[in-house]
Amino acid sequence: MTITSTVTAETLLGNGSNREFPFTFRAWLGEIRVVLTAPDDTITDVTALSTIELETVGGIVTYPKATGSPALPVGMKITILRDMNFLQTLRLINATRYDPVVIEKVLDRLVATDQQLREKLDRAVTLVEAAPDTPQELLEEIFNARETSVNAASSAAVSATDA
Repeated sequence: MTITSTVTAETLLGNGSNREFPFTFRAWLGEIRVVLTAPDDTITDVTALSTIELETVGGIVTYPKATGSPALPVGMKITILRDMNFLQTLRLINATRYDPVVIEKVLDRLVATDQQLREKLDRAVTLVEAAPDTPQELLEEIFNARETSVNAASSAAVSATDA
């Protein structure tokens, strides 16, 4: 199987009745994480409270897995994402036959791991290669600018009240 999609996570909305949430990216059992996002942006890992059924590509997450529990309410989001374990599971032995199917499976896992890292990196604040500041210096500048703007807003409010 070749990984031909760059999708590594899917977010679906709760509607108060649906308990099954399909996903379309390649995944491996034990390497999927399921998180809920509340309307106030609070995030909760609910992987242990979910049932995950894998297909050749994608699968279905049932949340919650307990049949008596209520379905995901309106306003809640469920995110299904790849959570690779970063282990090398194949040991190649010198002077033996290499099965192409086994090699392709390992390459698929490597691509999936790269995609997971790319997705995280795309959400990160990064600096250009020749940035004059270190990440720590840039962060300090941002915090200082925030403090300056808060102080300026307070002074403006006092001036407006005095006027």
